[in-house]
Parts: sequence; structure tokens; C-alpha cells
Amino acid sequence: MLLDLDDTITDRQATVRAYAPQFLCDFGDRFGLADPERVTAELACIDRNGYNPERAHDLAAHPAWSASPGAAAITGHWDEHFVRCTQARPRVTATLDALADAGLQLGVVTNGRTDPQRRKLELLGLQQRFGAVLISQAFGHEKPDERIFRAAASELGVEPGQCMFIGDNPRKDVQAAAALGMRAVWFRATSPWPDDIAAPAESIGSFPELLALLEIQTSLLPNAKRLLS
Repeated sequence: MLLDLDDTITDRQATVRAYAPQFLCDFGDRFGLADPERVTAELACIDRNGYNPERAHDLAAHPAWSASPGAAAITGHWDEHFVRCTQARPRVTATLDALADAGLQLGVVTNGRTDPQRRKLELLGLQQRFGAVLISQAFGHEKPDERIFRAAASELGVEPGQCMFIGDNPRKDVQAAAALGMRAVWFRATSPWPDDIAAPAESIGSFPELLALLEIQTSLLPNAKRLLS
């Protein structure tokens, strides 16, 4: 089984909420919004779920600044603190352990820079749970390029058609994995499903739903109660 990292294993919106207090602590004297919820909403809007390449520039130009620190300073702050604030999906660790107990091999396929992506897994204590971790910067190709999917399957010692892939991005995750013959499952997060591609055959909205989808009898697994906590 292969999984996407950002906004599948991790929760981007929860991470933005965790980052907002640090942003206010360091920039609050110059940023005219003091309400943490309002700041969280503004950050999330500008971040666009991680898909805004001009995030630092747009945030530096926000009208709430009395004196903007500039895009470079915001980039440095984001790089230093945002990864540290990474939040996992509820019950993801217990679900991954249950999948491993059921005999599944696990891997991650993610786009992004190598160091931040590895740090996320380390901070969440998940790196040892994966037999394969493919990060686009290190690999040299990014999703939806089929080569990164094939390489991950190969590292687990299986063919693509023997893999399930779980991800939140309709095109880069679900459509790309399905095109290789993988059993592609959409994780319903913040990315809406586009009207111009066929609806996913399977989807989940939480990690415990994955066990039901696979018909894994959780009551027979060690530490099953952790899935309910």
C-alpha cells in the first residue's frame, strides 16, 4: 500500500492552525489582525492548501501589515516553523499499525523538497513504518509522473497492479495511480473532485474507514482499541 503525505497522512488545515500562533508571536506587532482564528483563516486562504507558489509574496503584500517584513523573511519563517507544526490526521498512527499487523507493506509517495518531507515523517514518528519513501526532489520526478509510482512499488517488491494508493489530489494521486492499474482511493480532504474526470471508484474521509474498505477485522488485531480513541 502506498500513501500520499501532504493532506493525506498530514492535515494541512490543522497544521496552519498550529502555525498561526507562532506567526502572531513573531509578527503580531506589525500584523494588524490579532484574532488567532482570523489569522488562521487568512493564512489558509493565501496558502491555498500548499498549492500557492507565490504564498510568501502574497502574504507579504497583505493589507494588514503596518510594515511588511518582506517575502524573504516570511519564507524563512515559514520554512523554519511550519514543518515543526505538522499535524497528522486523526488515528493515522493506529491505522498504519493495524495495516502492518494485517500484513500489508506500506510506502509513501510525495511531491516536495526532501528535507522538509522527511522531517514531517520524523516529527510524527512515522518514518519507521514505511518500507519505501519516495520524495520527488530526491527521486527526480514528481507525481503524476508514473516513474515515481513504479519506483515505490518496486521498492516494496510488488507490481503496480498489486498496490493500493491513497491520496487527496484527484489528478496527481488518484487519476495517476489508477492509470497504472493501482487500486486508487481518494482521501476526501480539501481538494474538490473536478467535474472533468470520472468520479473515483472508492473514497474515504478518515483513516479508520480504510480498514473497513479493506475488510480488515480490527477486533482481531493487537491494540485495536487505539483506533477508537
